[in-house]
Amino acid sequence: MRATTCTLLHAATAFLLASCGQASSQQFTEINIGPAPGFDPGYREFCQISLNGGDPEQHAVLFAFYGDYQNALEQATKDASVQGNPFEYLQFGGMGTENNGLLDKANSILNNPEESEAAKAQARMLIAFLTGPASTEEALSNARPTSALEYIADQAGNYHFTLINEAHYNSQHRNFTERLLQPLWEKGYRYLALEALSHQDTLLQQRGYPVRSTGYYTKDAHFGNLIREALRIGYTLISYETQGGNRGTARDRDQALNLYRQTLQQDKNGKVLVHAGYSHINELGDRNYEPMGMQLKRLAEQDILTVSQEKMSGLNVPEKEHHYYRYADSTFHFDQPTVFLNQQGEPVLDPISSGNLDIQVYHPRTHFLDGRPGWMMDGKKVQVPLPEPMNSYKGHLLRAIREGEQPDAVPVDQFVIDGKKPLILPAGTYVLQVVDCEGALVKAYRMSVNGKGGSN
Repeated sequence: MRATTCTLLHAATAFLLASCGQASSQQFTEINIGPAPGFDPGYREFCQISLNGGDPEQHAVLFAFYGDYQNALEQATKDASVQGNPFEYLQFGGMGTENNGLLDKANSILNNPEESEAAKAQARMLIAFLTGPASTEEALSNARPTSALEYIADQAGNYHFTLINEAHYNSQHRNFTERLLQPLWEKGYRYLALEALSHQDTLLQQRGYPVRSTGYYTKDAHFGNLIREALRIGYTLISYETQGGNRGTARDRDQALNLYRQTLQQDKNGKVLVHAGYSHINELGDRNYEPMGMQLKRLAEQDILTVSQEKMSGLNVPEKEHHYYRYADSTFHFDQPTVFLNQQGEPVLDPISSGNLDIQVYHPRTHFLDGRPGWMMDGKKVQVPLPEPMNSYKGHLLRAIREGEQPDAVPVDQFVIDGKKPLILPAGTYVLQVVDCEGALVKAYRMSVNGKGGSN
């Protein structure tokens, strides 16, 4: 049954990509350019990457930057640890005697007026942890899958701050945040705060698109598209990373202060979407670390909506996936970003995250066609196969930037030419830049893409 389902999903993905437009003819106009050595030094670094050593997560990030999402997933899987059953943590005291003691202690903290709000929040999380479902099956078997996009947009209307995270190697997470922008704008959101945004790019808002110096993670095409779409809609972008080189709680304090001072302190009405990395969005901490989400909540003196993407995404080795994700994938076969609701209509959270986050997004397993992931396709994009002459540049980087943008603009799409991968682009006119492994720009073409997948 599982193999049949995967086959059907792959066939559906293939049909979706193929039906979104194969151009009947390809016509490119070559642009005369002078020699441009050192155009993209990052690609030179990428060409020299050795997978026999180094940091697999950093390798995954670089693969994602250059459009090789299959190898990005492979390296992220290599970096991940085998996941233990979260319910093993519940077995504190055999028959539950110690559990009862922990519950009594947590309840006494809640009833003590002298305890801090942080301690009470930890106590509430512990109570939820100890009294929640006793197994993955109990947590999810009767859950109701619902569209993550629609559910988050609906919930976000009740908050001034919505915080969503990413795994830094996973471009799919940036793609999903981009899809949230318009629905949240309609709910009153006016600011997009990005942890990855450099404080140095002071012209970004007026320029309307990111360039290489906009940030580090923003070099990813999907991060670039997230920024472009936000600026197109009308969002004000906020840089909020610490500038003092602080780490841990001090870094997150700087982040929270920067967010608060640039948004709520100046504008009581414009709501704020914050896109951050990993656990910075968490609402709870301890004496060793207080995350940005926890500190922002304290500064704003109001609740925040926290949305996690990083735990419930597929990997290449099932044993390294979260138990909840494996169960949901095999049981529900979901094909869109999904939130699972329990019988009370509340989001299902894994035991460790209960009380720390509000929503967990389950991303469907990535299926590839010709090296391109299905999640790249939406109603705004079309598939554009490369003409045969460009296949002579195998091993070169192909960067597609919008015509009129400066040469070091973050591309709308990019990948290493291999003779199979097609471009996936919205309608428009583009400059295609061809970069060799020395990082030199060696060719450029102009191409127009129509809304049906053709180019001329």
